[in-house]
Amino acid sequence: RIFVYEKKDAPIVSVQAWVKTGSIHEDEFLGAGLSHFLEHMMFQGSSKYPGQSMAETIHKCGGETNAYTSYGSTVYYTDLPAEHVETGIDCLASMISTPTFPKEKFISEKEVILRERDMYLDRPGSVIAEKLWYNIFSMHPARHPIIGYREKIEKVNRDTMMAYYKKRYSPQRCFFLVCGDVDSASVTEMVRKR
Repeated sequence: RIFVYEKKDAPIVSVQAWVKTGSIHEDEFLGAGLSHFLEHMMFQGSSKYPGQSMAETIHKCGGETNAYTSYGSTVYYTDLPAEHVETGIDCLASMISTPTFPKEKFISEKEVILRERDMYLDRPGSVIAEKLWYNIFSMHPARHPIIGYREKIEKVNRDTMMAYYKKRYSPQRCFFLVCGDVDSASVTEMVRKR
């Protein structure tokens, strides 16, 4: 599905690729932060944009890119000058459809996530919120933090992550949102052909 909102008051565009999978969908790996870990790994290269070349491509166009993971979805986005909308679409489509999961980056990204988890525990508000959600929801998977627990993150391996990607990142669960100084028909075609 493709949603386009033409907003012509400034020559900019926001392109978002949504995947309807988040921390509540991790099944037997609940609490391992697989969705969040996967989000990190998606920035480590794709078949068309190896290594950091996707982010570099967006930056050369004058844009920025990032992502976030929630309980129910993971969103990859880029904001850039409208004249580069096709580049933004191409980068995000490649990122979510042909990631390479480089082995050498898996360990370093796991370390980054473990540091994020430790920083999370340094914030009293985050700790209280985590305890609150854990006690409010006795059965619902939202009781576990999106980032996961340290001991479970440490056990995640590359094969587990790749299997999770194959299971959850299907075309039926993905959709694009494009908002900005664009033509709806041409943007729709740009996404469709990818």
